[in-house]
Amino acid sequence: MKCAVLGGTGWQGAGVAVRIVSAGHHAIIGSRTLLRAEQLCAKIPVTLNLPETGFSAMTNSEAASTADVIFVVVPINGHRALLEEIKPFVQGKIVVGVTAPVDP
Repeated sequence: MKCAVLGGTGWQGAGVAVRIVSAGHHAIIGSRTLLRAEQLCAKIPVTLNLPETGFSAMTNSEAASTADVIFVVVPINGHRALLEEIKPFVQGKIVVGVTAPVDP
């Protein structure tokens, strides 16, 4: 199964992606900046001894359009903009919001 992790270049997104690949699925790390996603996709397999083929990098919209399941892992103040951006690509797909608002 292909799973997109949108906003996947932060620590929480990277953790979700690692768990997806560890479970035997493919993690597409989505980001506003493709280069950041590519760098993380190159780093994780080496650091954690996971298969390089388990990860790929795309922009958030590309990842949402390609994946079967989408995990939204962006700060809460970025949700609205991201959800509007990916709306055309997620019809009929499972979208999971991982982030919760926190007021320390």
